[in-house]
Amino acid sequence: MGDKLTDHRKVGDKLKNHRKVGDKVGDKTTDKQKNLNPTRRLILKEIRNNPNITQPQLIEIVGIGKTAIQNNISYLRENGYIECVGSNKNGYWKVNF
Repeated sequence: MGDKLTDHRKVGDKLKNHRKVGDKVGDKTTDKQKNLNPTRRLILKEIRNNPNITQPQLIEIVGIGKTAIQNNISYLRENGYIECVGSNKNGYWKVNF
């Protein structure tokens, strides 16, 4: 019986290590998104769905004021989540995440 119990422990230890590796890989893909609050996640989602979206449209969809949208977009730009490609009038948003 002792051998079987030892074998189960070894298998359990291997599974624990396997989960740790999986967690590390999973964390790499979501680390950036974990830093975003729900408002920024929503803005990012809307920009991803419509790269030509305007700030007035985001104000309507997200339900926050103009300054709040501008501040959140600034945060997303400064941290590399999005970038504006082209001019203000004819450009579009590129999502880097």
